[in-house]
Amino acid sequence: MTIAHLILVLVALSSSSSPSTAASFERFELKLYSTFGQNKKNENVFVSPVSISLAMSMCAVGARQETLNQMLKSFEVSSSEQLIKTAEQIM
Repeated sequence: MTIAHLILVLVALSSSSSPSTAASFERFELKLYSTFGQNKKNENVFVSPVSISLAMSMCAVGARQETLNQMLKSFEVSSSEQLIKTAEQIM
């Protein structure tokens, strides 16, 4: 992971008023970035975990039942309202 990427994630999350939810977004994004990069050790990887997180949080608005539960589990949050509130603050 590059320093610039880490700085972008931290800056985006610093505007959130809920540290625990912001931290859950950060953990999700770091896991995502790690997953993308693990098979490309000697190659450049260009991906925006923040964009993917925001897109997934928008999808959570329409998700129901098991799909919603899995999305909330991925972000380590307990409710879609908590997920949406953090996404709004990041945007």
